[in-house]
Amino acid sequence: MIFSPVKLKAIAAGLSLLAFVFAILAGAEFAMIPTSNGYCELKFPKWMGCVVANHENLAGGLIGAAGTLFAGWLAWTAVQTQMTDARERAQADRIEVEELLSFDVDNIAEALGAIWKVLEAIYDEQAPEDNQKRLQAVKNGLSYVTENSWIETTKAMVDVLGWNRRRLYAGLLNSLIELQAFQEITVDEVSGDITSAVTQAAGACELLYPNCSDYFEGRFRRSPKGYSWGEAVLMSAHLPEDGH
Repeated sequence: MIFSPVKLKAIAAGLSLLAFVFAILAGAEFAMIPTSNGYCELKFPKWMGCVVANHENLAGGLIGAAGTLFAGWLAWTAVQTQMTDARERAQADRIEVEELLSFDVDNIAEALGAIWKVLEAIYDEQAPEDNQKRLQAVKNGLSYVTENSWIETTKAMVDVLGWNRRRLYAGLLNSLIELQAFQEITVDEVSGDITSAVTQAAGACELLYPNCSDYFEGRFRRSPKGYSWGEAVLMSAHLPEDGH
């Protein structure tokens, strides 16, 4: 018969307490040997029953205390086991979520890179007659990367991640929600606003998974860390970023 680690620990703890009880009883028994003829002969297991009978009150107290300690140890072990199981489940959930979302974010980043490239083609004065087809391709891409069901599911999934990862995913989800506003634009309405929104979403992908930068190679942008708040204030005031 193979026992689980928890059962083996319980058996060991029970035997240790039992040994402790009989060690004390043995001490009491040997202490009375010089003054009593009723001491127990060293014959196992008869000796165990004998010392319990000779020291009935002491044995009862020790066995009761040992039982209380063992029950407390069992309760503590059960709590520790539950906590360990919960940590292991949480870790497994985090790993699974990261694996699933890394695949999704990679697909989104690839689509954003394609959208970005098509937008640059729309801005190009060559072959303007193709811009309607290009814009439709952009809309198709936006429909894919801003799908509400994925956004809502991801919001629930990232709750198992650490605070930093949740914050980064919040940045990506918010940028994708902002892109939804461009799904109905016309060719004449295509401006730097949509490119800026795509750039922001691309940067959010890179922050989560740096390898996504391969999809934006050749596209002009700042580091995905973005502007600091101070830089943004200075830029909006048309002042140099060093403040002078």
